[in-house]
Order: sequence, then C-alpha cells, then structure tokens
Amino acid sequence: MNANSSGNEGFRKRHRKSLTLLLTAIGVLIALLLIHIIGIEEVVRAFTTYSVRQLVVFIVLYIFSWVLRGLKFYLILRASDIRIGVLRSIGLAILGGFANIFGMFQIGDVTRVIAVKFQANKDFGVATSPILTDMLSGTYGLITLVLVFILLFSPDRASSWTRLCILFIILLAIATIGVLKYGRQIGDFLSSKKPNRALMFLANIVYTMRVALNSKLFYASIVISIISWLIEGVSFSTLVPMIDWYNAVIAEALGNMVKIVPVTPGGMGTFEGVVALYLSKFGIEISEAFSYALSYHLMTKVILAVIGAPLASILIPKASDE
Repeated sequence: MNANSSGNEGFRKRHRKSLTLLLTAIGVLIALLLIHIIGIEEVVRAFTTYSVRQLVVFIVLYIFSWVLRGLKFYLILRASDIRIGVLRSIGLAILGGFANIFGMFQIGDVTRVIAVKFQANKDFGVATSPILTDMLSGTYGLITLVLVFILLFSPDRASSWTRLCILFIILLAIATIGVLKYGRQIGDFLSSKKPNRALMFLANIVYTMRVALNSKLFYASIVISIISWLIEGVSFSTLVPMIDWYNAVIAEALGNMVKIVPVTPGGMGTFEGVVALYLSKFGIEISEAFSYALSYHLMTKVILAVIGAPLASILIPKASDE
C-alpha cells in the first residue's frame, strides 16, 4: 500500500514538472510569434517609452488586482462550503490566469476545477460549482464597472456598449434568480433520475451554486470584483498617460469583456483591437493604441507566467492538505 502511494506521489511530481515545462514553453512560443508578427523594432519602441517608475507602479497595481481576485475566490469557496485557505485561494486564482495564457474555451477555469478537486478532495461537480460562481461574480463586477464608468465619463453614454452591458446584467440577473428560486428543484430532479454520473455532476453544481448565491459572501465578492477590475484598469492607465485614466479603465475593461467569449488563445489580438478602437476616439492613432495595448498584454502574461508556473507545480495535481 505504501509502495503504491509512493508510486502515485512520484507520478504526480513528474506530472507537475512536465506540465509546468510544457505550459511555460507554449507561453514563450506565443510571445515570440507575436513579436515576430509586429516586428522587434515596434516592440522595442513601445517598451522604451515607459519609465522605470511607470513599470514599477504598473506591476504593483496589476499584481494587487490579482491578489484581490484571489480574495474574491476565497469568499466564493467559503460561500460554497469548501475550506481552502486564503493564500492557496489566491494561488488558485493566479493559476487560472496563468493557464488562460495558453488556450481558449476557459482553459484557466478548467485548470482551477482540477486544482480545487485535488486541494479540497471534492468530486468534480462540487469543485466546478465555485469556479462557475466565481466567473458569475467576476462578470457582474466587470460589466458593472464598465456600465458605471461609461455613464459617468463616456461622451457617448447611449452607445452600443451601454446597451450590451445592460443586456449582460439582465441575463446574469435572470440566471442568478433562476438558481436561487429553482435550484433545489432542478438539483432534486437531476439527482432523482437513474444513477448517471453526468446528471449527478450537474446536480452537484446546482446544489453548491445555490448555497453560494444564498450567502452574503457572494455579494461581497462582487464588490471586491469591481475593485479588482478597477485597479487592473488603473494599472493599464499608467502606461498610457496621454489618455485620461478613466477612459483607459473603460478601454481595458471592454477588452476584458470581449475575452469573456473565447475567440483567440489568451484573448491575444481581440483584446488589443477593442482597446485600440476605443482609445482612438480620444486623439491617439489606432496603431499606437494597439502597440500600447499589446505591450501591456504581453507584460501581464509575463507576470502571470513568472508567478503561475511555480503555482502549477505546487497546486496541480495534489492530494488534499488535510
């Protein structure tokens, strides 16, 4: 028995190391490909416009925004009755951002599901629920921030972005009310069917999400989400001082809104396009805005890779720390 346990642990360690190396290599290749496409001269020119002070402030603010996301995730886990410590929750949040560098279709959230399953020793249904709830909280926070800032600061308050934000919030509210009001009945219906792993998986998601949505911690997490998205936007604004900070915050948040629907790996290209289009309304050339957005996006991925690679080695897969 001990030999088998030792063998499993050895496999986990080898698996963690190979996963870390593979993800890091893919991230480096993506960065090199982008640099090749836009030209090394353009990259150098974009980066040389930044002062050391700008870079330090940007890095500190960006990392702080991810610490807040980790605290938000910790509240979601608590609301879902999953006991994982605050530092490990922050690590899991950053790990999700790190994994999203390399793929699409929410690979970061899938990675967090696997990590939560191993860390908390839960089945996949229970482990998936807080990730979906965290996504719901994060989306509420992002869209609320965009809507409030557009209504307060945008010269075109009746734009298509405003209508899109309102539509998103209505859909989110319908989903939230639906789970709160009918979650138990839906879960009971799914679990009452003949034994089926897929139905039990869905039932556990609904049950756990309903518990979370009934908790005040979920609504506290939305407040933290708004603050974290705001700080992330402010971190971007430090790199484009020729643009009013609130317009930079709106542009960066709109880019993140597009990333909710996976279009390109890690949002590369689509994020920059949306940011550049919005900033071009304020007297900056669209090509220049695109280069600023790209340099920002590349630096965020470097930060997440530097922090996330060791976290992947530590958190996936690992037996419960009980």
